[in-house]
Amino acid sequence: MTETSGQAPPARLLWGVFMLALLARLAWQLAVGTPTDWPDTALYIADGNGLFAAGRAVSDRYMPLYPVLIHLTGPDGVLWLQAVLSALTAVLVALLAFQLSGSAAAAAIGGLFAAVNPVLIFYAHMRLTETVFALLLTGALAAFYGRRWGAGSVLLVLGILTRPAVDLIAPLLVLAFCVVHGEWRWRPMVRRLGLYAAVYAGLMAPWWLHNIQAYGSFVRLDLGDGIVMRLENNPLFDRVGLDFPALGPVTGEFDHLGPVAANAARKAAALAYIAAQPAHYLERCLERFARFWTPVPGSAKAAVNLLAAAAILPVFLGAFVALARADGRQWRRLLPILLIVLYLTAVHSAFHALPRYRLPLDPLLMAVAAGWYATLLERRRAGLASGPAAS
Repeated sequence: MTETSGQAPPARLLWGVFMLALLARLAWQLAVGTPTDWPDTALYIADGNGLFAAGRAVSDRYMPLYPVLIHLTGPDGVLWLQAVLSALTAVLVALLAFQLSGSAAAAAIGGLFAAVNPVLIFYAHMRLTETVFALLLTGALAAFYGRRWGAGSVLLVLGILTRPAVDLIAPLLVLAFCVVHGEWRWRPMVRRLGLYAAVYAGLMAPWWLHNIQAYGSFVRLDLGDGIVMRLENNPLFDRVGLDFPALGPVTGEFDHLGPVAANAARKAAALAYIAAQPAHYLERCLERFARFWTPVPGSAKAAVNLLAAAAILPVFLGAFVALARADGRQWRRLLPILLIVLYLTAVHSAFHALPRYRLPLDPLLMAVAAGWYATLLERRRAGLASGPAAS
């Protein structure tokens, strides 16, 4: 793994990745037509309309950036925009693979993984946060690897305003990139953290003001974490499993207390349930871990599951082997990606997991795996080149 902060893959390669990815996504959109929306979409649209009409989000469970985006573009326009954003994510995967390995072959392989991945293509045509969040998270990492601390901080906070998945570890990520770039002394570390804190406060301030006006108290993110913690940690889930309509009483539990108090009550109830039966909770954690990392997206169509598994299993294999064979320097360079992977795995294993929640990690794994496949390719080429001479 080489230091490549001042370099970039060939522009033609990046353009090729972008065009392949965009064509794949546009072809899927034209073939499918209007997608079948999931329940979250209606709330995103309502939140966006509410923010612009009355300055108040309708629900209390989502961050504002995606509702604003879907309001500005319209429900149809956001799908065309997401096709472009998802294609750009493939370009960022190529860039990230190059930054990690210094190999143009790795950039091409990583970009190809992302360009044709069927799950990334599928979610680009869904009115959900996955595509936007994956772009912002991958872009933030690429910026930080390139020592663009300001751009990385902006993209990371915009990602939090889309989905607050990495909010708690964001400062640790900044410190991890200080380690990556050898900025061990306290002055540069404090300077990088100070820049992130300033960007965080500046971009989050309008949302904080909205929450103070909406709830009469300071709410830093949203009020959805209580539902996430409670959804699978209750007696009803033990009977019905992931039957979301049947879990309706859980999602509406404690609503009579008001938004802030209800969220706190859900978290307290989840923790009490966990403490009352730790062995059962551990069993559920293992189930959620398997659900989070399954290569099968859970489609009703076997062919879809087979195609998705065939696309992601080589990525899992390549990333695993790359980590297993990494030396100390390579582990240090991969530290930010490992931090995100381990944290999101732990959180979703602890409380609530679906295969779609792993989607933002897949582009990162593609970038890691691409380096190992590029090494295999280069060894193969070297072997072919030396064969005639040896004979």
